[in-house]
Amino acid sequence: MRSILVVLAASLTAAVSTAAAQERLVLEPYPDAQVWKEVTHDTVSAKFLIERVPSGQTARNYKDILSAQSLPDQRGVNPSQALKGIFQLAGGNCDSVRVYGPKAQVAGGFNVAYGQVYCDRQRGKSFGVKMFYKIFQGADAQYVVLRERRVPPSTVAGIPPFTKDQFAAAMEEMNSEALANNYLVQSVYLCSASSTKVRCNSQPPSWRHRRLFP
Repeated sequence: MRSILVVLAASLTAAVSTAAAQERLVLEPYPDAQVWKEVTHDTVSAKFLIERVPSGQTARNYKDILSAQSLPDQRGVNPSQALKGIFQLAGGNCDSVRVYGPKAQVAGGFNVAYGQVYCDRQRGKSFGVKMFYKIFQGADAQYVVLRERRVPPSTVAGIPPFTKDQFAAAMEEMNSEALANNYLVQSVYLCSASSTKVRCNSQPPSWRHRRLFP
């Protein structure tokens, strides 16, 4: 949920650093029938916050969102520990939660942690939330990527409140969840400055070299 994202990204207002970026986070286009558009792009030196939503949705009124941020001050923090902290924050924002992970791996030479959070109902809201995370421990920063989806509230976190006559809707939700997980695993990755992998060398310039304003 974006309240967690705001807490994590609060350091974006810190003083600008002159350090040059040595690595870059790549988010390939989200594999959806709708084109996803960028609605937030805040950059302060090595720190950034990026948000994308499907066409027809906005940053203030969305059902689906993909966000990515860099936290240079947290680059030495183990991704699994960072994810456990996010789990705790989520617990304070929901009536109840169910979490899976952290699942630690090494991807492209970087420590990575995956995790899912299922919120039955966000407090003060009329919806539940599904959150899928991938966190990288880079040499320059920690990178937090979140695929969030707002869903109808449920009695039990992670158990959709579909009835027997809502089979199509239930299948759509299951497919959306599988797509989110596969996207994070296969299409979100960190490239080091010395990487020789084709997918790293064929991508556009790093997020960090872009600015919100010319």
